[in-house]
Amino acid sequence: MRQRRINLRQIMECLRKGRIFEPAHLTIHGDWMATLEHQYAGDAVRVVVAIERQEDGELAVVVTVMN
Repeated sequence: MRQRRINLRQIMECLRKGRIFEPAHLTIHGDWMATLEHQYAGDAVRVVVAIERQEDGELAVVVTVMN
């Protein structure tokens, strides 16, 4: 986040209010992934969210940020 100069508030707002930039799709690894985009303080923030199943059966949410 620091490298891209995006803070946690921008990420949370993108997750709450963002529009779907790239629809949810199944990856080759069997995970679901989608990209959301939101304008925040003049910056276009994109958040990639992936839901993946761990070896023990638990679900993990992975969030990557780009601007």
